[in-house]
Amino acid sequence: MNYQHHLFCLAISKKLDAYVIAPVYPLAPKHSCDETFDLMDDLYGSLISKMGKDQTISLMGDSAGGGFVLSFCQYLKAIDLPQPNNIVVYSPWVDIALSNPPYDNDSDPILGEIGLREIGKSWAGELDTHDYRVSSLFGDNTDLPRTLTFAGDNEIFYKDILKYHEKLKEDGVDARLIVGEGMFHIYPLFPSPEAWDAFKELKKEFE
Repeated sequence: MNYQHHLFCLAISKKLDAYVIAPVYPLAPKHSCDETFDLMDDLYGSLISKMGKDQTISLMGDSAGGGFVLSFCQYLKAIDLPQPNNIVVYSPWVDIALSNPPYDNDSDPILGEIGLREIGKSWAGELDTHDYRVSSLFGDNTDLPRTLTFAGDNEIFYKDILKYHEKLKEDGVDARLIVGEGMFHIYPLFPSPEAWDAFKELKKEFE
């Protein structure tokens, strides 16, 4: 978790009057998704069990973390745990197989296809890269909670995010997509007028 993430979590805590938990979980290439699912199972189950009647829980994530949040919520149905009240993801990586080429490497100043493919294989470990636990695009979204997605139309994941958003709608999810025109990967986390506009949309989600 870098400095920018800390600032963003602080802003969410203050502006939304929320208690923010930012778990530090195992990452690729030294770790695969199985370890992270095991740890998050325990953490999420513990949080749910301690919630009061008037409390709500939201899951957020960006990039690979955003993809993990979506896959994890699909997975919650398999382990019989309740869904969060809502989901917010920023530029989620929904298809680590990158199975819909060609991808626009030139417009994205942050990510590149070659490196992503190798990281994706590492994260999948023994799983197929099309398994929903690593690529939420191929999972079942039925009964997922209200979902807000942010994406920049210049990022490499943009067309996969569009495809996933349409699938959410088809699966009956109350889903909203905010597109930053001319913006890049996880743009809402960086100080800019566009990021402030995105934060206003985030506040609407919790009003």
